[in-house]
Amino acid sequence: MPTSARRARAVKAFIAIDELPKSLATAENDGGEADLATWRQFIDGTTYTRREFTREFSRWIVKRDLSAEELDWLVDQSLQTPTSTALLLLIHAMFADYTPEARLMDGRIPVLNVLREERAERAVAWLRANLPNAESFVCKGHMHFWAEPEVFNAALDAFLRKVA
Repeated sequence: MPTSARRARAVKAFIAIDELPKSLATAENDGGEADLATWRQFIDGTTYTRREFTREFSRWIVKRDLSAEELDWLVDQSLQTPTSTALLLLIHAMFADYTPEARLMDGRIPVLNVLREERAERAVAWLRANLPNAESFVCKGHMHFWAEPEVFNAALDAFLRKVA
């Protein structure tokens, strides 16, 4: 049995939080998060203007007004990761494609995809075509657990109660 199949059998349920199996969009409706030009902006921002880029990115992922203290804390936490490591993580995320593993889970274990509003329609279409048994839940932004903790926790609790 392939290693990925053995690992999938050992997992009882899977929750993906604002991540589909593929990050780099290489074709229309392939489930990719963003095209190469957008990933380049992330890499350039991380490389050349990291503090400012991280500030704007933090505002974007939370989707609610942040106090100055919250924003400073988020930026400071992000900047604790060395830039070289942050770039390696970005590059790995950009080229990773776990579509075969995701399809292997479909119908074998419960799967919940927590999606952000701005990409939900496209993501749900991809999920229906590729992981028809997966559930999905839509929140406002990438950091649902920060921006809407009650809503986020209630959705996770409901899913976990079903699979327990």
